[in-house]
Amino acid sequence: MPGMPSPASPSPGPVPAAAAGSTPAVAGGNWRALPVLRVFVQWGADTSLRIVALVALALAVAWVVVNARPWAMDPMAFILDTSNYYAAGERLNAGHSLYAYGPGDRHVLALLFGLPSPYLYPPLMGVLWRPVAAFLPFEPVIIAWWAAGMVSLLGFLVWLLWRGGRATAAGCLVLIVPLAITAWSGNVGSFITVAIVGAWLLIQRGHDRAAGAIIGFTSVLKLSPVFLGWWLLVTRRWNALAAATAVGLASLAVSVAGAGLAAHVEFFHVGDAAARGGGIQASLVGILSAVGVSTDLLPLVAPTVSVVGVAAVWMLRRHERAAWAVAIATGVFASPIFNLTNVTVLLAAFVAFDGRLLRSSGLRAAAHT
Repeated sequence: MPGMPSPASPSPGPVPAAAAGSTPAVAGGNWRALPVLRVFVQWGADTSLRIVALVALALAVAWVVVNARPWAMDPMAFILDTSNYYAAGERLNAGHSLYAYGPGDRHVLALLFGLPSPYLYPPLMGVLWRPVAAFLPFEPVIIAWWAAGMVSLLGFLVWLLWRGGRATAAGCLVLIVPLAITAWSGNVGSFITVAIVGAWLLIQRGHDRAAGAIIGFTSVLKLSPVFLGWWLLVTRRWNALAAATAVGLASLAVSVAGAGLAAHVEFFHVGDAAARGGGIQASLVGILSAVGVSTDLLPLVAPTVSVVGVAAVWMLRRHERAAWAVAIATGVFASPIFNLTNVTVLLAAFVAFDGRLLRSSGLRAAAHT
């Protein structure tokens, strides 16, 4: 009412102090004082991420082991990939087709895509297993290869995380399930992952010929690393390219001598059959098949991805780390045979961006960024 004083707004009084022993409010910078977070703050982002990745890797491997239940079954019941390699060597030794079961052949895996054999690799893998299958007993060799692959991959990952930074840790976290499954599987992907990451590190050390030799050999063994040969060409690493070409041709010669030329032609029919059959579920071919793309178009996925990838590597040739990552991704995603054991090589794309790994290993910086 007119003439009457307006009520005064209550002024805030002093904030009462927190009672003794109570937890301080998390406001402003006080969150850093929480017991768990305080540890991560002291460690820093790089160390914290690396430790999280190490713990996650241990838990993932434990999860795979618990689900595999090796104590409740014959090891041959879960080391199937290695058994497939041994059986391929046996078929070649018997003069049978690498890509089709013959009379008396060892059956170790279910057939896929209507193919007469579960062997979906280039012939070189079967050729390398010929002397193994000829002179060494089945079960001890399978277990030894499986154990060697697991120890090699897990040991290498621990070393990478110990010496590397957040890029390597992030890669391990993104790929944690494939890495754990691959380490346990006995698949050759365990060794190929170590080899391709090692090739990058060798290049950064200036050991181009050794890196090129790895790329040449793995390209014939698994095919997908062949795009790294293109990367060597466009980044003008002539010594590495020469070594890759020489070792690749020598590996191909061994492959042809051990399996015959017809097996190499047949391998391309295997890829076509895998594409027309819808590919592995998570592959690009599998996804397109699931959404109803015509089976006549599915075989075009691999060449299309390959052409796009080759063009992208060329356009990124002055940024060699990015071009390296694209070359690796092209090899992985162009294939209709897209098992989790195949994608672990993507770790090399993350490692390429890890400056801490280069510094801690005494490596020189890349020539192009």
